[in-house]
Amino acid sequence: MKTHIQHIPILYFYESHQFGGGEISLLNLMRCLDRRRFTPRFVCQTEPQFIQELHKLNVPVDRIRFPSWRKLNPVSIGRMINQLGRFATQHKAAVLHANTPRTHLYAAIVGKRLRIPIIWHARSQIEGEKIDIDNIFSFLPDRILCNSDAIRERFQKSGMRNRKAMTIINGVDIQKFRRSISGDDIREEFGINKKTALVGIIGRMDANKGHDVLIEATAHALSETDFRLLIVGTAAPGAEAWANQLRYDLLKYRIDSHVIFTGFREDIPQIMAALDLLVLVSEKEGCSRSVLEAMAMGLPVIGTDTGGTPELVVDGVTGLLIPPKNPDALARTMVDLLTHRENMRKMGEAGFKRVHGNFTIEAHVRKTEQVYEELVGWKRNNN
Repeated sequence: MKTHIQHIPILYFYESHQFGGGEISLLNLMRCLDRRRFTPRFVCQTEPQFIQELHKLNVPVDRIRFPSWRKLNPVSIGRMINQLGRFATQHKAAVLHANTPRTHLYAAIVGKRLRIPIIWHARSQIEGEKIDIDNIFSFLPDRILCNSDAIRERFQKSGMRNRKAMTIINGVDIQKFRRSISGDDIREEFGINKKTALVGIIGRMDANKGHDVLIEATAHALSETDFRLLIVGTAAPGAEAWANQLRYDLLKYRIDSHVIFTGFREDIPQIMAALDLLVLVSEKEGCSRSVLEAMAMGLPVIGTDTGGTPELVVDGVTGLLIPPKNPDALARTMVDLLTHRENMRKMGEAGFKRVHGNFTIEAHVRKTEQVYEELVGWKRNNN
């Protein structure tokens, strides 16, 4: 007798105008989702690359423009809610999984109307001057998935933790980020020999990412030890002038011959393989993919002791943690590690074991699937 496997249709809501860590996390989820059990479909407003990658994974996409809640146009918002309701009904959605702040309220309204379980995914910290709309309306979803405990701290009411919020830390594709990859071509491309230490920072260039702090620290550290710095990534929308200022800083500190801006790169595993040390100096970071990817490849990490980074980097074991916005502390830490290569090797090995034991994409996806199954079972029992 054949066992009947029930398919659970999941309708994902997404809105973004860039391709970064959140997009990669979603694509990894789609890549590893058990298609024998779950049928994914996206309604989204995003840039072409993300949609192209979804199509490669045979995930259907309906392109929809989500009206802004700030402009509060009742007609356009009402039309959007009705349209999303028709999509959810047509595709028999069993769970609505919203992944960005603008889509959260749409998913909540549609889900409440149609009695479909609602998931919100929170991946970022909120700046102090901003109103945390997700927290204000956190009574609406059935689950709030957070990619770190630091993010989960947002969802508290009167000092009591919101029981709907749960932490599922990002996972790494350890087949893609593996130690057997060679970084020789990267070093050859940028004219860096194998004996020269190479430090890297990878990710979107924005004011809160601390690139300016790293450049100042590099100027200090180069007076004590020789290395090259690789800055990988492009400026975030609206941060172009700030990013250009970084290039002038190189001239100011007279370190332009030691620092390379690579721009956007798709060969991140090869970039990682070429590095000796990864640095993350963000003022706030929910859950850094680059840190997990570096650890998966056996790299030691210098990170800031803020946000979700201390949940990934074990200070003194898999890397070192420093205060944010502190170029002197960063310079001292860089010099200490680069002049003690055996410590770097041990930290890299410890990080490799930590990721493989705790943060694989397979483990991340299984935990997410369990939430889907729990909510579908909860709905069935309450009908």
